[in-house]
Amino acid sequence: QISDIIQSRLAIAKHPYTPVLGTAIARANMAHILSDDNYQLPPEEIMLVEGAKYGIFISLKAICNRGDKVMILEPYWLSYPHILNELELQIISYAPSIGEDGLLKYDMQQLSQRAIEQGVKAIIINNPNNPSGQVMAFDAIENLAKEMMAAGIWMLIDEVYKELVFYTVKHESSNFMAENIIQVGSFSKSLCAPGLRLGYIIGRPLILEQIVLLSQHIQTCINTYALAVAENIDREILIRHAGFCGKIYQSRFNALKGCFSQTPLKLLHSDSSFYAFVDFAARFSHGMEACKFLSEKYQILTTPGHEYGQSFSTYIRICLTLPEATILNKFNSFVHENF
Repeated sequence: QISDIIQSRLAIAKHPYTPVLGTAIARANMAHILSDDNYQLPPEEIMLVEGAKYGIFISLKAICNRGDKVMILEPYWLSYPHILNELELQIISYAPSIGEDGLLKYDMQQLSQRAIEQGVKAIIINNPNNPSGQVMAFDAIENLAKEMMAAGIWMLIDEVYKELVFYTVKHESSNFMAENIIQVGSFSKSLCAPGLRLGYIIGRPLILEQIVLLSQHIQTCINTYALAVAENIDREILIRHAGFCGKIYQSRFNALKGCFSQTPLKLLHSDSSFYAFVDFAARFSHGMEACKFLSEKYQILTTPGHEYGQSFSTYIRICLTLPEATILNKFNSFVHENF
């Protein structure tokens, strides 16, 4: 369907400036796609942007002033510190404990207390999480949002992998439980077409107005091909396609998990996305060493864990974007020769 939509757009051969928020048709369709049985998203509460990364940047620029503190939860998406540094914001990181089941365990009461005591302006919640793929419970986010609203603290929820959950997992929407929430997501990621650069911001009209005032001088509008997809993509097709991809990534994750099961390497539990986050402490003293070894000897490219927080310096992130047979062939060789 994406190809058909873009071919139709090419045939028109007109590419004018469009509204900064996105056209009314596109916003209505996106709101329809993001609505669920619990919440019908009003079109006036969504804005289209050139990718979720820009959405995170411009949202933080709208709600924070230079020098403000922003809390990020480890393991965090590796671009957060760079975005925060660019905006001259102070970083407050919060690390979880890790259960024997590979689950990240956040002490939400302690997290809330620390955020209030340190006077943070915003908290970024990456849910589903990159790099671990774990999904935070809806009630935990809801309770934290209420406490943060009472304290005058914003919550920026990065939901880029919202649609790419494994088929055994239900990712409940956090759609507007509270006034202090901004959500950022990516339809192009859900469609597994990240180069399309079709992201969105969800927020109350008042905060969207502030974001638009900034964005019109930086972004102007999204490209007309992404806009055409936003206007015409079918909700059921998107959800079905994302669900199909989620099954593929779950199969690859489980295959890798089985490969590592006979080793001392610790694989974090995952509920979504196309990553595996693995502790290589049993074999290497630092994730950089593991990445270098895998690259040089097995031609496997990975990302060192310290990029996602110092608490995860012995971890590496593995992308599950190659065919399952290729992934197993590479890592079975590694396991056979090193354990």
